[in-house]
Amino acid sequence: MHPPGTPSDPLHTWRPASDRSNVLIVAPPSADYLEPLSSLRHANPPCEVVSMDSINDSLRLVRRGSIAVVVLEGHPSEPGSLEFIIEALGKEKPPLFLILSRKPAAVPSPHSRIRTASARMDRTLLKNLVLAAAGQFEDGSSSSAVSAPELLEAAVGFPDDVWLRVTNEREESGDLCIRDGRIIYCEAERLSGAQAAARILSWNDCRFECRELPAFLNTNMDHPLDSLSALAAGNPARYSNASPGASSAYMLEAGIEEPLEFLSLDSCADGLSGLAEPGRTADIDEPLMMPEFTATVDFPESLAMKDSSAPPAGDFLEEPLEMMFEFSGEPAFPPAVEILQEEQAKETGFILATEPLFDAVAVIAASQPEIEICMPETERPYFDAALLRGLFDQARQSASLRRMGAPSSLRIRSAGGTLAIELIPETGRLVAAYLKGDEFGLREETELHRLIDSLPAVSKAVPG
Repeated sequence: MHPPGTPSDPLHTWRPASDRSNVLIVAPPSADYLEPLSSLRHANPPCEVVSMDSINDSLRLVRRGSIAVVVLEGHPSEPGSLEFIIEALGKEKPPLFLILSRKPAAVPSPHSRIRTASARMDRTLLKNLVLAAAGQFEDGSSSSAVSAPELLEAAVGFPDDVWLRVTNEREESGDLCIRDGRIIYCEAERLSGAQAAARILSWNDCRFECRELPAFLNTNMDHPLDSLSALAAGNPARYSNASPGASSAYMLEAGIEEPLEFLSLDSCADGLSGLAEPGRTADIDEPLMMPEFTATVDFPESLAMKDSSAPPAGDFLEEPLEMMFEFSGEPAFPPAVEILQEEQAKETGFILATEPLFDAVAVIAASQPEIEICMPETERPYFDAALLRGLFDQARQSASLRRMGAPSSLRIRSAGGTLAIELIPETGRLVAAYLKGDEFGLREETELHRLIDSLPAVSKAVPG
């Protein structure tokens, strides 16, 4: 390749064409398929072809214009190929990928967005694959959905060490940690290890996010990316339909030992012999004096003029028509603060919720770090969605390292206030609630769960 800044440097001189398909080849200069693919400039129909040997520079070209097909070296020398694919897939009209592996590979699926082929295949067939992919990009006939196996199979030869967050169309999320072409950690919903991997591999339409792999990671599996079919055969439906309650109940029942001796009827009869016979008071002495009870009821003035003499035997006092109660001092709880104003509820269709404890509440989106709703709206600048989501994810990762299970909440306390972060079940969203002071006990915990229960319309109406 040419040194950066020279007139022949594609990064600074190449511009995508608008009258024909653009093909980007990311491969070292020594790749023997560069010349045959470069001849696509004279194909019928012709393509605009550019080649780069740097992942970072290639990503800049993808950001710059519309790329129809990216031909990617399946065994790059530098990391970053997986992140490159994921960012390119995030474009409004993402390119199609053809990953050239050094190992023999079957003919790729003609409809998938990420395809894997052998770098040693016949050059005419290879060019036809690229031309067919370019045509599908232009007419939009290729599938826009990308499955988890589709992406992972493409990353078999990548030297990338990444923490991959996978989210399906139902907003279910899972985490895969990849190192040296192997899955070393996996977690999805309440599953972990191979069971979680089988669950993720069953998802067909996914979004992906790359994160930095933690330096200290307690692995829970070790499986190569080039044999994902063995994981997918783990019957993910069995794991997804398993009932945690039934499992725990079985373990509890299994731990109960049967008694060695059972009570007999004779022993029960002996125990009942000391009880008093029906109709007898046994040996209970009646008290000599009964406590005196007095009560004062203020009746309305209209009733005060009536005859107040004792009623005849067998009659009953009439209930007062109205009773007055007086209270002194301030109420035990402050007045409830409206979280959603009535006008906002009418416009958005959200339910109206009130909360007497929290000074501010924010709902953080599941798919991207942004505030969906802030109540009151003036508190929005004080909620950093990306920071709060990162803190919650780090807490989940730390809990996983200690095998504590996935936490559902996070508390940040100081003398100036308490910030409670709670996961909304089955949505992936977070609720961040702030209250002044460092008191967060059972009452606050109950109110926070009540608040989450009062926001079902929020979780359904706001797109992820």
